Amino acid sequence: MANYQFLTNLPSNIAFSLEEYFFNSPQHLQQQGGDAVISCYFVNEDAICVVARWCFVLKETTAFSPYRATFGGIEFDPSISQETLHTFVNLAVQHLQEKGVKSIFLNSYPAGYISEVAHQKLQQVLVNAHFRLLRTEHNYEILVTEKAFLSQLNNKRSKQLLTK
Repeated sequence: MANYQFLTNLPSNIAFSLEEYFFNSPQHLQQQGGDAVISCYFVNEDAICVVARWCFVLKETTAFSPYRATFGGIEFDPSISQETLHTFVNLAVQHLQEKGVKSIFLNSYPAGYISEVAHQKLQQVLVNAHFRLLRTEHNYEILVTEKAFLSQLNNKRSKQLLTK
């Protein structure tokens, strides 16, 4: 079993084994405003890589992920176990509480950005950590395939609207 370390300051020589999203980059977080930025990392000490990251912008006693961006959320390597992800989430929440945070608002990335299995793992971890779903937003995706987009439409009116 791998050994993990929770960090809030990441040495520059550590690689990421997860999909990194622009809105959670240190450069973008600094542009979101708020009182402070906190980035939490879970590092696999055996592989020397980041397997989970959760970034926040603090505003008074509330942590936002993100504060002023389309989405934030918990980025993680889908190969880590649900138990490992749960441990990371608990450590991040504990760290925020130690900083005086009373509430956390999380606006996660679209479910289509990760596999269904990874999405279910994340949802279960958040439920187990006592997060509540306040709202959902619809997201529509167009899959890029070898076929032309117009040839995949079944509705004649849709085709007419797109060809005008």
